[in-house]
Amino acid sequence: MDRSILYFLLTGATVGLILNGFVGNPWLGLGIGVVIGLLAWLLRGRLGKRTISGLKGNVYQELLSKAHGDKSLVERLIGYEQKRNPDGVRQDWVADALDRWERDRG
Repeated sequence: MDRSILYFLLTGATVGLILNGFVGNPWLGLGIGVVIGLLAWLLRGRLGKRTISGLKGNVYQELLSKAHGDKSLVERLIGYEQKRNPDGVRQDWVADALDRWERDRG
């Protein structure tokens, strides 16, 4: 059995035992907890990716806003960070460019 699903099931079972006090039936509480654990396991990648990609877009948009919409300037700033860290990935370069902008320009 996959370790991650076991983790979510055990977490769900723990939540279910806590719910036992509210629903009055230990099996019902345990069942609800296991269902919650399964749903969390099934949705674990989707929700995180959506959040991360949303943050990436916001960082780029924030940098673009600070550059007053000058995309060529933004790409030069990202390119500079790429040269400083060639093993990185674009989202890191964008974040580093924004950090440098804020550090240099206050």
